[in-house]
Amino acid sequence: MASPKIAIIGAGPAGVTLARILLQNNIKDITIFEQEKSRHHRTQGGSLDLHPTTGQLAIQEAGLFDEFQKYARYESEDFILVDKTGKRHIEILDQDTGRPEIDREKLRMILLDSVPDSIIRWDTKVKRVEVGTLELADGTNETGFDLIVGADGAWSKARALLSHVGPFYSGISGYEMMFRDVDKKHPEISKMVGRGSFFALGGDGRCLLAQRQGDGSFKLLTAASKAENWVSDMGYDPDDTENVRKILLEDYKDWAPELRRLIELGDDDFWYRPLYMLPVGMEWRHKAGVTLIGDAAHLMTPFAGEGVNNAMADALSLAKCIIKNPSDLGAASLEYEKEMFPRAEDTMARTWRNLQDREEKEGVGSSGCRERGTEGAGDF
Repeated sequence: MASPKIAIIGAGPAGVTLARILLQNNIKDITIFEQEKSRHHRTQGGSLDLHPTTGQLAIQEAGLFDEFQKYARYESEDFILVDKTGKRHIEILDQDTGRPEIDREKLRMILLDSVPDSIIRWDTKVKRVEVGTLELADGTNETGFDLIVGADGAWSKARALLSHVGPFYSGISGYEMMFRDVDKKHPEISKMVGRGSFFALGGDGRCLLAQRQGDGSFKLLTAASKAENWVSDMGYDPDDTENVRKILLEDYKDWAPELRRLIELGDDDFWYRPLYMLPVGMEWRHKAGVTLIGDAAHLMTPFAGEGVNNAMADALSLAKCIIKNPSDLGAASLEYEKEMFPRAEDTMARTWRNLQDREEKEGVGSSGCRERGTEGAGDF
């Protein structure tokens, strides 16, 4: 029997994990369409923790666990949670939680190195999707696909064929900044943040998250409840670093001095980060020939660290269904969707609860924060 012809839109963790597992199981006619110009086109985020039953399981099924272990950072499982006065409420140090950190860049490298370069079409933007056909931005069409998998993220083109529902603003936005060479330049800040994740919660919709990277640097995200257009409404240039820094310091003026120093001392490259999500429990009516994985299927905010983990779980689940039934990809994708929808709803709901915990006036002392502990830290 001829191998089914499969198109995957997007060369992120979900899309490449799916391709890798299928290739390992002799399903060879696969093409990944990726709009980025090359694998080195942009830096790939910060750090994330892979969970045993989702991300790590997918890595194992892809035959890449030994490679993953080379870059996994078990010391970065440390977690510190403080309130806006700097008081520590949770401190988990030197404990094996089974969820090691890995830089997104390293995870991407592991996955891309595991598939032939020839199956990825870089610098190829998909404009529109129909059953069996991709309309590309250059005006050409690619046709004859038995299955098109949208692994194309928040603003998925494939999703438009299955649902009119798109992402909406979560009410949370902020700025991301880096601390490079922090041990030498700011040893007191480095000591406060520790080796893993440092989460400061204000109880008024504001928080700070610092997350250690593999090279010893760390990334800081400020996150606050803001109107979607607050940056443009204020009339300032979001790329004017010093002005942004002043505005952020004003936002956090009642926080402890040592926490404000995170904003004061961050490197001079800031990135604005509005957070979007899909409705919790979103589903679509099955359409043979097209399905979604990852953020295209269940975009959520990062407040439970579930985005990439669920995306890789999607890839594994869909791959297993295809491998079991390669002659009927409509039935295979339907079986996958029946497994994925309730799993995604659960993680989206937990992520939403964690986001809401930020709004509780009790802050870190709220029952939700105490019970969920590190689950609220997330990955950025």
